[in-house]
Order: sequence, then structure tokens, then C-alpha cells
Amino acid sequence: MSPPTPGHRLSIRARLAVSYGLVMVAVLSVIAFAVGTVHERLGLARLDTDLAHAMRSAAGVVNSEITERHSLAAGALEGLIELELPGVGVSVLDDGGRLLATRFEGAPALNPERQRHIVAADTPLTLEPERLRVTASRWRHGSDAYTVVAWTALAPLDRDHATVMNTVRIAIPIAALAALAGGWLIVWRALRPLSQTAACADAINPGHLDARLPVPGPRDELRRLTVAFNGVLDRLSAEVGVQRRFMTDASHELRTPVSVARTAAQVTLAAPNRTEAEYREALGIVAGQTERLTRIVEDMFVLALADVEGRTLAPRYLYFDELVDDCVQAARVLAAERDITIALGAPEGVQMRGDDELLRRMVMNLLDNAVRYSPEGSAVSVVVGVTPTQITLTVDDAGPGIPHAKQERVFERFVRLETARPTSGGGLGLPIARWITEQHGGSLRVESLTSGSRFVATLAVGS
Repeated sequence: MSPPTPGHRLSIRARLAVSYGLVMVAVLSVIAFAVGTVHERLGLARLDTDLAHAMRSAAGVVNSEITERHSLAAGALEGLIELELPGVGVSVLDDGGRLLATRFEGAPALNPERQRHIVAADTPLTLEPERLRVTASRWRHGSDAYTVVAWTALAPLDRDHATVMNTVRIAIPIAALAALAGGWLIVWRALRPLSQTAACADAINPGHLDARLPVPGPRDELRRLTVAFNGVLDRLSAEVGVQRRFMTDASHELRTPVSVARTAAQVTLAAPNRTEAEYREALGIVAGQTERLTRIVEDMFVLALADVEGRTLAPRYLYFDELVDDCVQAARVLAAERDITIALGAPEGVQMRGDDELLRRMVMNLLDNAVRYSPEGSAVSVVVGVTPTQITLTVDDAGPGIPHAKQERVFERFVRLETARPTSGGGLGLPIARWITEQHGGSLRVESLTSGSRFVATLAVGS
């Protein structure tokens, strides 16, 4: 088995708190990136607006001077002398790109060659490494065409952006720590009822399976988990109870034939001399009890496999009417000892798909039950019915009948109802028969007749 990873060594509370903190760091990092990007773009947009305003102001003054002096060069020079734009540099170039006038008050100087590059680009640009924002626009006054270039330093915007980003970088770890602490507290409060429930679950031991977890009041996930866990305990307790009763009843059933066989052997061996008839009688008793013991053990083995789904079906196509006829012929040998007749009514060619061995056991169990509880000289009726989807086997006996309130109890393990005639059955035949019918997509039920009982087994035809 591989060693646990570092994350698995942490408690759920710690993992949730750390996960919450990491998610907060990721969210804040995305927000910081978005804030930085938006702040930078808004700053550039504001500078572009200021530069456009500066170009319009410069063009307005130059146009006025051109009107007075009738010269583009003189108008550009005089106009820029009169213009005051703190922090903004302005130049005027003629249509050929020759620098006519320039002025920069509180702004860095800009090389004329670089200015001609801006004129060619005709879009706002950021110049590196000067860190200048530059833009240009073309103007015309009468027959004179010229270009106004405006620029400003990006240093103030860089300082503002750095201040914003440094503030965000400091805030992210603080917010992450606060999220970690808050997440730990929130998760602790949320998981505290779960911890209490786990403590109650730890206190439940195999000797006290009747204990249940306290169900919390709020209708939340914890309540659903608690109710589901109590449901598991209910099913487990019922199953353990069935197993305990099974073991108790099994030990009782096994003790009887073992005790009888041992007593017969001890009594026979106690005397120094026994006749052949006495030995035969004792061995007959031992053989009978051993046979009964073998039948009980085989039945217990079948039910044990049924409980763990260890007995899978081996289906094949078979004729159910022939299978029932074989079982009836075998049962008639036992029934003849008590002068009981078994009548069979079945159509020919009743074909189905099923497990031959299990189906024979089911039919023999029903016939054995009918013969055992029927009085001497009575009759047992066996009828097979068929429809396109299912087959019905009906077994009627002439026994004492079963009260309606106890009809389901006969299908419980080791249950034998009190009758006027004692029987040697182990109380496992009917539970096995019902399990076999259910494995074949059917059911087994009992009905009370005026005189006797009727067992009705239904089986799916299969495909």
C-alpha cells in the first residue's frame, strides 16, 4: 500500500481551510491582474484625451497666427510661444515633415526624427525607453497643411500604477491569511456536529447494535447522513439478529441428531455383549440421525451461499413437466410408507430456462413438506400450469393447515409450526424453496384450504 501523500495527512478541516485560502489567493490574483490592466488602460486613455485636447488648442492658436501673419512658419512659431501647456510637449511640422516650431514645458525633449515617425504612424504610441506617450494629428488652414505632435511623460502614470499594484500585492497575502483563518473557523463550526456524530458512532460496538446516532434538528446534509447511517445500523442489527438466531437454531438442530446418535452408540457399547439385532438397531439409529444431520448441513450450506450470493445459477433449457414427474416418482417412494398418494397433473412439453439442480431441490422440498404434514392415507395434489411468461407449480396437502397470521413465518429459517404429528424436518426446506423461486424470477406463497395448505410457486419461463 502506498504511503499517504502530505495532503492526506491533514484533517478535512485543515484541507478545506487551505483550499479556501488558495482559492481566495487565486481569485485575488485574477482581480489584481484585472485591476492593474484596467488602471493602466484608463491612465493611457486619460493621457490620450489630454494630448488630443493639447493638439486642438495648439492648432487653434496656430490657425489664428497664420491668419495674422499669412505664413505657416511664422504662425507656428508665434503660436507656440503664446501657448502654455504644462507637462506637455508640442511641435508643428509642415506637410513635408520639417519641424517648424516646438515647445515643451515640464516635458522631456523629443527628437525631431522620432516625431516624424509618430506622424507616419498616425496613432497614439508609447515610446521606449523614453517612456513617453505621443500622438499626432493633421490640420489644414486655407492652403497650409501641417501636423501637430503632442507628447507627455509616463512617469506620473507609472508611479500611480506602481502604487496601486504594490497596494494589491500587500493586500493579497493579508486577505489570504484572513481567508485561511476565517475558513478554518467556518469549517470548524460546520464540522463540529460531524465530529460529535463520529464520536457517537465510535461508541457503538457489536454488543450494543441497538444504539443509534442522535438526529440533528436542521434538515441539512448532516441530518441525511445521520439518518442514512442509522438506517445502515438498523439493517445491520437486523442481519446480525438473523445470524445470531440462525446460529442458535442451527446449534439446537445439530445438537439433537448428534446427541441421539451418541447416546445410541454409548448405550450399545456400555454392555460387554450385544446381539446382532441390537447392534443393527443402534447402527440404524446412528445412520438415521447422520442422514438427518447431513440434510441439515446441506441445507445450511445452500442458505449460506444464498446469503453471500455465492451460488450462481447454471441455466439451461429443460422440460419442467419431466423434472416435476421425476421428483414425484421419487417422493412416491417415501409417501408409500405412510400410504399417501401423490397425483400429478401437468401438460406435456413445458419448456423453460433454469437451473436443473436448484429446481429439483425446490420441487422435492415442497413435496417433502406436503408428505411430512399430511396424515396417513391422505392424498397430495401437484399441478403444473403454464402461460407465455411464467410457469406455476401448485402443491396441495391434507395437513392441519396454516393460520393466516403464521403463513409468512413458515418461510423463516428453522421455523416449524406446532402440529399434532411431530416431524423430523430442520425447518430449512421452505426458505430454500422460496429462495430458488426468487432466483428464477418468481415467488412462493402459501394459502390455507378448507383442509390442508396450498403452496404456489411461480417461475419465469426465461429466454
